[in-house]
Amino acid sequence: MNFKFQPIQERPQKFNLSSWQKKILKTTLIVGSVCIIFLALLITGLLIQGQTKFDISKINLEITGPETTESSAQITYKIKYSNNSAITITNLKLVLDYPENFTAFVQKNIFEKDFLNPSEKHEIEIQGRLLGNENSKHQIKATLYYKPENFKSQFKKQADFTTLINSSSILLLWQGPNKVSEKQKIDLELSYLNKQESIFGDFQIQIILPKDFELEKSNPKPDKQESEKLIYFIGALEKDDLEKLQIQGIINQESKFRAELGVIKNNELDIYAQKEHNTSLVQIQANISQTINSQENYIANPGETLNYVLTYENPDDLLIPSANVICALTGQAFDLNSVQVKNGNFNLSTQEIAWDNIQIAPQKKASVKFSVKLKDQMPIQDFNDKNFSATTLATLETENFNTSNELEVKINSQVDLQAKAYYNEQSVDIQNSGPIPPRVGQATTYTIHWQITNGANALENVVVKAGLPANTRYTNKNHLSSGRIFYNQLSNELIWTIDNLSAHTGKLAPLEEAVFQIELIPAKERVGKFSLVLDSSFLSTQDAFTKNTLNDSQGYLDTISVSKYDSSVDADDGIIVE
Repeated sequence: MNFKFQPIQERPQKFNLSSWQKKILKTTLIVGSVCIIFLALLITGLLIQGQTKFDISKINLEITGPETTESSAQITYKIKYSNNSAITITNLKLVLDYPENFTAFVQKNIFEKDFLNPSEKHEIEIQGRLLGNENSKHQIKATLYYKPENFKSQFKKQADFTTLINSSSILLLWQGPNKVSEKQKIDLELSYLNKQESIFGDFQIQIILPKDFELEKSNPKPDKQESEKLIYFIGALEKDDLEKLQIQGIINQESKFRAELGVIKNNELDIYAQKEHNTSLVQIQANISQTINSQENYIANPGETLNYVLTYENPDDLLIPSANVICALTGQAFDLNSVQVKNGNFNLSTQEIAWDNIQIAPQKKASVKFSVKLKDQMPIQDFNDKNFSATTLATLETENFNTSNELEVKINSQVDLQAKAYYNEQSVDIQNSGPIPPRVGQATTYTIHWQITNGANALENVVVKAGLPANTRYTNKNHLSSGRIFYNQLSNELIWTIDNLSAHTGKLAPLEEAVFQIELIPAKERVGKFSLVLDSSFLSTQDAFTKNTLNDSQGYLDTISVSKYDSSVDADDGIIVE
């Protein structure tokens, strides 16, 4: 019997929920989900909290030090760090970033420590010197790197501290007038001093000059000079070593001089100290002038006495209650022992004459006087001793300002001409002949020597000339050290010319000499008398330094005067015979 079974397919039972049942189910699902999420977050937070019981704010880093200090003074920084957390911190590394101009006594800026337990602290002390300009701020920075125990991450803590330099141990001081008149020469002095311990380094001073300042000289000379800037390399700054720089020039407008002291860093001057000096122009309220021997421009000769008159004037309507007149004498040409002064005082060591406490009435002028002699011979030691001058600087000092007047007296060279006559010539190859004593109608020849010596200035266009007496003639025989000689028939003169004659000729250098021959045929009326050989000689030249024309002369030469220069003949040998 065959049975076939058919699977019974049951229809799914369908539940029909009411609307309120659906609301309850939906609410239950939402609340359950929120609870699950909250529980997960709670568990995660507890796990994290359990793992990271470390508070970064509990790690402290602090820098202490002076809030203000003097430049280059010794200072101390203290860097303190502490662990106020509940966890040991490890692999500590403290890195210090010093101010640029701070020099630590121990050249170290990284400090390491293996660990720092909870409630422990550590301190590092740094000593050194801080350099800088007045009112400059300098910051030290510290960074502490560390790892909490059982942590892989590195943490860091930072701190900084600022010190103000309120004064400088390096002092700069300007000395000079604050008020001057236009075009007045001004003298300024810059002093610098280090009050602290010696500071080693390549220090330099830069003086920034005002625009249009006409620099005349600097002592010492700058090591380098740029446009409107003088640079002096001064090296190390020794303790309490006072040094000075001096500059002189002419001021044309209100001016500011600035001095900066420092070292070069990155091609710029790192300034440790600076100082300014302001000079203002004022209307001339008083003035002073000088004359020498009643002249404002005077050229003097060696050995001459110079009579000075210093005239000061107050063109204002106000009284100048107290003023000083000071006259400084400079140059080697003055004979200082010859100074004569009235109502004043001469200080030989400073070479200054002073008249003190002078009252100058409104719109009045007055004067003071003194005299001084020039040396008879200029002090010549070598060829560099030339072109001498004597300079006086007259200064009128008042409470508000100074005014001055400088007067230079150039000194002429000392040129000397000598004329000599010989019968027996020994110095050059010119042979004389004829009877001695000279005879009427017979020719006797003589050699004439013109000799020139010169002082401290070069000479230009030297001319020596002399006329030929009756019964004489030039034989055209000569010997010259330089220049040329010729006979001028129109004037009946012998003329010797030299274009240029150096200083010290005949003293440090050989003299200049012209030797030439003159022939004499005595006239009968000269029997029993002397006869002229050469008329008076005259020298004329221009001083290349003073531009003055200089002259010298020598008297005539005759047959008797030959015996003064030529020992081989007597005075009687100059009397003409038949």
